[in-house]
Amino acid sequence: MLDVSDHRAPLDSSPLFELTQAVAAASDLDGIYLAALDCLESALGVRKASILLFDDEGVMRFRAWRNLSAEYRAAVDGHSPWKPGEKDPAPVLVPDVTADESLAGLRDVILGEGIHALAFVPLWIRGRLLGKFMLYWPTPHAFTEPELMLAQTVAANVAFGVDQQLAAVERDRAEQERRAHQDHLDAMFRASVAGIFEVGPDLRFRVVNDRFCALAGRTREELTGGLDCYDVTHPDDLPAAQDGTRALQDGAAHYTIDKRLLRPDGTVVWVASSISAIRDATGELAGAVGVLIDITGRKLAETALLESERRHRTLVEGMGIAAYTTDADGYITLYNDEAVRLWGREPEPGIDKWCGCAAVYDTSGERLPEEQWPILMAPREQRSVRGVEVILERQDGTRRHVIPHPTPLWTANGEIAGTVNVLVDITGLKKLESDLRTALQAKDDFLGLVSHELRTPLTAITGNSRSLLAHLLKLDEPSIRKALGDIVGEGDRLHRLVENMLVLSRVEGGADIDCEPMLLGRVLPRLLSQAERRCPDRLIRSDIPADLPAVHAEPSCVDHIVANLVSNAHKYSPRPEPIDVIVRAEDGHVRVLVLDRGPGVPPEDAANLFDPFFRGSRARDDAQGAGLGLAVCKRLAEAQGGSAWYLPRAGGGSEFGFSLAFTR
Repeated sequence: MLDVSDHRAPLDSSPLFELTQAVAAASDLDGIYLAALDCLESALGVRKASILLFDDEGVMRFRAWRNLSAEYRAAVDGHSPWKPGEKDPAPVLVPDVTADESLAGLRDVILGEGIHALAFVPLWIRGRLLGKFMLYWPTPHAFTEPELMLAQTVAANVAFGVDQQLAAVERDRAEQERRAHQDHLDAMFRASVAGIFEVGPDLRFRVVNDRFCALAGRTREELTGGLDCYDVTHPDDLPAAQDGTRALQDGAAHYTIDKRLLRPDGTVVWVASSISAIRDATGELAGAVGVLIDITGRKLAETALLESERRHRTLVEGMGIAAYTTDADGYITLYNDEAVRLWGREPEPGIDKWCGCAAVYDTSGERLPEEQWPILMAPREQRSVRGVEVILERQDGTRRHVIPHPTPLWTANGEIAGTVNVLVDITGLKKLESDLRTALQAKDDFLGLVSHELRTPLTAITGNSRSLLAHLLKLDEPSIRKALGDIVGEGDRLHRLVENMLVLSRVEGGADIDCEPMLLGRVLPRLLSQAERRCPDRLIRSDIPADLPAVHAEPSCVDHIVANLVSNAHKYSPRPEPIDVIVRAEDGHVRVLVLDRGPGVPPEDAANLFDPFFRGSRARDDAQGAGLGLAVCKRLAEAQGGSAWYLPRAGGGSEFGFSLAFTR
């Protein structure tokens, strides 16, 4: 604690006066340090003292000292009771080192130096802490108010002197840098390969370098004799240049523009211009500085390149097949519209590599790892890849069969620069090939089936006819009736087969069906009566509302559908189980349901029931048929704007039905 009640005799102020004079006359920091240490020793009687300043890293470092060992300075270097940015730091007085806990970590070092009391006095000026000076006493010391005032006065003088000297040093350094920078700028201005100019607020040239004169095709005297920047600009580029000037006038710092300079001889030079504003103290535009680089060669090359690219793109787009290129890392760089159509998407630059599809498969459907894609094989093996067929999977899951033709691209020094790939889409050909195989197989199946289905009734008809012809007079009446019945039954069967084949051929051939309004409530009873006559041993029950709306239909088609569905239920359900026909009007359609109590349809056969010539495993065992009846029903129902279906019947059996839309 500072004991301010202990007032001793006033201290001698002459050393302070000498310090003030020394600080005023000092030409460097060492002179200030020496004068300060002398003043402290003379005025306060201390034999040990030091001056420390913050370095650039904010660490307190010794700058001058008296009677302090190197070991001591090294041990306490960097110690400070204040941080560099601290405001209004106060002196820190330690009357007895042994009693101060804040110095416990340094106590042995301090006492070993013969110090028992010390004072930290801040060097603070204009709100900035520069450092401190230290006072040391060999015995415990009670600080007096005059001592403290003198120490602070010395600190103020030292801080002032240090601040002035540091400022002078900084000014000298800044001036040297400015001169060096100015010399550098002048040399750059004179020797620059870029054209440089300065204009005033009226845009008239004030300063130009030799390169700008060469670019503009004019002398320095011509340019600075009254011409402005618009006088050397090509007329077609004036609007863009004027827009840039307006931007500077509105507050922009700079603008850039590629424009043409028009020389007096009519030649044109393309330049890349960067124009920066010069502003006065009020922020008003006082002029501008421009830097111009000749890009005529680049512009001519760009024009030639664009023309070349236009020709090549026209060629690639006109090929009618997908083509694209990648860089050496596989990123897609160029592609045509056919490639986008093939991939089903636009590739993302810098993201999509090697191909714009989601995955690649071989012809067996096995997914290929990326390293086995043909387009990767080409640069890796440094050869064109031919004769490989792959399947591309698009993002939506659809697939396309293609034959890729990847070829490496080379740089002038023989390194791989990328790859060009042409993709020939053979999906249509593959479908035609598949359809042809299917058609050939269907033809074979059809011929085999039809030959069998035709042969069976013809054999029965021929056999019974020959028997009647040879033995008519010997046969009794029941045998004759049975033979005639077989002939009629097999004839009906043959007639239905031929009729179904003709109808199916007509519908699938795209023949028009002329529909008209029809009341099924009147037509269906007649059709079911005809069916009962064809199936005399079968009960056909019906539930047909009298108020059914009219539907859009063709009478002979409806006859055919009903006859086939009832015949189907008759063939595949045991006798004497009845056949139920239920009709309902709902959701804009009349629905006709034909229900039986047969064995039903195995789940694995349900999806193919309405395919031509399809007969399930049970159907082949239970009854004869060509597998055309249900296919005809579906095609005829759809041709009239309706539908046909199959559902398992509750309690066993099947539900076959069709629907027709209400007449509008």
